[in-house]
Amino acid sequence: MLSDKDLHSWQRTTVNSDIKLTQNARFELGSKADLIGTIESNGDSQINLRNGSSWVMTGNSNVNKLNVDNATITLDNNVGEPNTLNINSLSGSGVINFITYFAQTISDLINVEHASGAFKAKISQIGTPTTQRGVL
Repeated sequence: MLSDKDLHSWQRTTVNSDIKLTQNARFELGSKADLIGTIESNGDSQINLRNGSSWVMTGNSNVNKLNVDNATITLDNNVGEPNTLNINSLSGSGVINFITYFAQTISDLINVEHASGAFKAKISQIGTPTTQRGVL
């Protein structure tokens, strides 16, 4: 077993890639790893985000089973287009970061069919609230 001292001495690993899983495939993101990209999974595939890992979504993603162990998911719409994350089964605990554009009344979106666990949603705004489109 890897000691905490050894684990903390390692550098973080960043994976810039889109992930596609089919049938019974599994994708595991370790505790010092960051995924930047999208995930498409179907069948009985499963994604595990371990303690301390992070996933920055760069586009819409569809996930069958997602287990989160104190990890972070960020729906990143740095191009001005909101992202949608569809999850069939979500479990565990973690933080999900959303971005909303108040002036345009658009926002990232997450759809979950079945969920268990405890998650925090952090919402960041771009622009200032406005009364023009019914935001306030």
